[in-house]
This record gives sequence, structure tokens and C-alpha cells, in this order.
Amino acid sequence: MGSPARKKGDGGWCKFYPLSTWGLIRRLIGDMNTVRIGLIGCVFLESVIAAASNEGVRPLPPVERPEAGIGGWTALFDGETLSGWRGFRMETVPEGWVARGGVLRRSGKGGNLMTLESFGDFELYLEWAVSAGGNSGIIVRASEETTDPWHSGPEMQIYDPVDASKVKRVHAAGALYDLVPVPDGLELRHLDWNRVWIRVVGTRYTFALNGVVTADLDLAGEEGRALVAGSKFAKYPEFGVAASGHVVLQDHGDAVAFRRILLRRL
Repeated sequence: MGSPARKKGDGGWCKFYPLSTWGLIRRLIGDMNTVRIGLIGCVFLESVIAAASNEGVRPLPPVERPEAGIGGWTALFDGETLSGWRGFRMETVPEGWVARGGVLRRSGKGGNLMTLESFGDFELYLEWAVSAGGNSGIIVRASEETTDPWHSGPEMQIYDPVDASKVKRVHAAGALYDLVPVPDGLELRHLDWNRVWIRVVGTRYTFALNGVVTADLDLAGEEGRALVAGSKFAKYPEFGVAASGHVVLQDHGDAVAFRRILLRRL
């Protein structure tokens, strides 16, 4: 996949231009004319979506793009405000996060952003775009009893590395971070919107990125316990044990944006 052209700027809003193949747009990124997304450096985002077959990878269960108010789905982000969110271990919203035009973006240093509510068993859907080389994550069932959300909550990685060949698959975008590697053939949409589906039931975590299941692991099972014991999380006894917790959008120091954040309790 070729890299889109880039335009230097002052960190203002940049336009995200969809492909002309309208049927593909409707299926993958939805009805839209222009979505504005602010990324540091004013990156010029031009859609490049490959119609690859992704042979050898498991398809996502039948969850397309949910709608708030239908089938039990509720919006965690209203598109214009940060109502329902605050900083991790903070009383207010970090200054670095901005909501505008249907997009929630990290525009400057501020800290991790967390839902006010805690959730037990649920499905989560959202879409993200990250700057070139950017890193972030979606952490679920996070507890404020720990100093960092990833000490307690399993994380789906967000990453668009400059050189993907140097990245371990357990650290690639879509991975159950440091535990389950992403499958071969997984497509990452560079400087584009990527679709996430997460399902958490009991101690079982199922992740999918762009319609492909990237992880399906019971943390309390024999395999899950062994993977945690061999990972960076082994020294954190709180990791993955909470029956409920917060959804956290990670501030890893890079420009990242989210939209269409919906959750359904199970």
C-alpha cells in the first residue's frame, strides 16, 4: 500500500478525503463527504483502501458499524463534547484532548482519557486514525487502583510504525498487547480510519481490527495464565483480574483520533 501524500502545516485541522469508489466507502468507512481530523503537523490524509482477500485470517463475527439506540448499543462519545469522560486518576478532562466535528483527538500532552463509567461484560466498537509512527492503545477494564491503566487493563495496541518489519507481532496494531500476536495478512490502513471491535465476557477477551479477529484469549485459562507469566504484566498482580473497569484511550505522546465510539453491555 502506498503512502498518501503529506502536507506540512501548523497543527490545524486537515481534511480526510474518501475514495471515489462509493460502494466500497459505504461498506468500510460509511457515508461521508469530508471528515475533518486534527493531527499534529497537519498531516494530509488521503484514503487508500486495498481490496485484499486477507487469506488465512479469521473474519470478524457479523458486526458491521453499530448505531446508537439500536440493538442495545450506546454512544460513549457524543461527537462534540467530552461528556462522560475524564482523565485517568484525575477529576477533570486532560487539556490535551479535544472533541470537534464527530472526532475525539489527542491534540497535545495531557494524559490518558477514561470513561466515567465502569463496564463488566460488553462489546466495544470504535474507529481510530493515528499519525505516521504514532502509538496509542485502547485499554479495557482498567482500575484506578494502579498507577497506570495498563497495569490492570488488557490493551488493544494502536501503532503505525515507520518500519513494520522491526515490530514484533505482539506489539503490532490490533494485538492483545504483549500477549497475542496479530495474524499474518492483517491489513492496517495507514493514515486512515481503522475499525475496532472488542468483546469481553468473563475472563475472555476477543479483539478484531478491520474485520479480522486478532486475539481470542481466556486470561484465566491455562494458555492465558502462561502468556501473562511470560510477559511484562507478570509483575502486576492486578492485571486482567477485575470483573469490571473503565475504557481508557491511551496518551502515548503521539497524535491520534477516535470516532464512533459505541458500547453494548452484555
